[in-house]
Amino acid sequence: MGRVTYEALSRYAVSETDAGSKRLAGLPKLVFSNTLREPLAWSNTNLIKGDVADAIRTLKHQAGPPLRSIGSITLVKTMMQLGLVDRLRLTIFPLVLGSAGREPIFAGYPETRFELIDSKVLDSRLIVLEYRPLIHPAAR
Repeated sequence: MGRVTYEALSRYAVSETDAGSKRLAGLPKLVFSNTLREPLAWSNTNLIKGDVADAIRTLKHQAGPPLRSIGSITLVKTMMQLGLVDRLRLTIFPLVLGSAGREPIFAGYPETRFELIDSKVLDSRLIVLEYRPLIHPAAR
């Protein structure tokens, strides 16, 4: 995740005791930021500074579970521009923020075509759609 998402989530996560918060606290987390300083308050969180492209390419070659991003509009946009996104998972929430949203979520993203590879209905409100880019924008 990026700095903005980390700051928003960690504010609540360090004090929450519900099952979801406990699970997330136990997972390893990476924060990409050149402005944050260690130590970070959220358990199992490591700070990555420097070039995002180099760091993500290195991480993708390491063994372990797939890398995932939570929120982090700017980080995901950078990853899309660099052709580093292998899957795009969108969770549809039935809420329109209207003018409360800070920025259009896909403004500035490269034009990219996707293929739907999975879909799940989580409950009566939430739908998860998973796509694979057909051609990485950086490969053009």
